[in-house]
Amino acid sequence: DIHPAATIGAGILLDHGTGVVIGETAVLGDGCTLLHGVTLGGTGKETGDRHPKVGNHVLIGAGASVLGNIQVGSRAKIGAGSIVLRPIPAGATAVGAPAKIIGRVLETNPGEELDDGLHSVRLLRKSDSTATTATAATATTTTTTQDGEEEKKQQENKEDEDSISSECSMCPYREYKRMGLSAPAGSVTINTMFNLFGRTGCTVSEIGAAFLQLDAKCVGYIEKEMLSADVDVICQCISSVAPEVVRRVVDAYSKE
Repeated sequence: DIHPAATIGAGILLDHGTGVVIGETAVLGDGCTLLHGVTLGGTGKETGDRHPKVGNHVLIGAGASVLGNIQVGSRAKIGAGSIVLRPIPAGATAVGAPAKIIGRVLETNPGEELDDGLHSVRLLRKSDSTATTATAATATTTTTTQDGEEEKKQQENKEDEDSISSECSMCPYREYKRMGLSAPAGSVTINTMFNLFGRTGCTVSEIGAAFLQLDAKCVGYIEKEMLSADVDVICQCISSVAPEVVRRVVDAYSKE
């Protein structure tokens, strides 16, 4: 069921096209692959421009639904059966209901290579340095005071995790947020990025896309120095804010 007013790019593959639904204001970029049962639909709560905008060379697995006027960036992969309700940045792999980002794509053209089993994904993982830091902290906690501080820290992390679960159940970056709780001291996490740029007027999806580009190792944090080194990347992702504003925020944070 494809609405005749939908914008469909070149080289689209509807693999086993049974049950595919593409709404009136949906946009599907070049070279995308949609497996059977995919819906690019509305939420039922919007009028006018109400359907997804899918970039180029995107792979959307069987039975997945992308709902609302949201962006799915080029070269993204959506796992089978996922329910996508928030924007997904370019080059990300998202699964689940509601969908969450689990890592970065490894291939250059997911829409053509058809990795429907999601094997070519650099998954989010806890880094060795983070694990070592946590282990060392536990091993050296020998005094009563240190034990109390460790228990307090664990309790704070547990409360933060509960807060993330209750407030961000729809956020596709919720795994990044959880991983940020155990990142090494002084590093930059997605939570840091939200705090830094949230007051500039940009969107959550722009901040998340910027962090996804910076965290090439998929460990949930980056070194502080990377913000200044890769400020041009941040400016490209946070395009709704003037570049000089982004640079000002980065400069101020780098001097702290």
